[in-house]
Amino acid sequence: MHWCKFLELFEGLPEDCVLKQIMNIRAQKIPMPNQHNSAEIQRITELKALYALPSKMTEAETQDGWDKLFNFLERRAKE
Repeated sequence: MHWCKFLELFEGLPEDCVLKQIMNIRAQKIPMPNQHNSAEIQRITELKALYALPSKMTEAETQDGWDKLFNFLERRAKE
């Protein structure tokens, strides 16, 4: 099956389909915090964590990636 056809089939799923709901949760953006939306941010964050795809990276590899990113940004800020 061609990739474009595969994507069209996903887009054609009804909104009440569980798979479509999970796809929508994963794609949903977390809003900027303000005085009124902390509960909504927490709800979205928890749902995203619940339906996140499993990571093949270990915790140490993940931390190493964050460390490298931080070091890169720190060097750029000093330039």
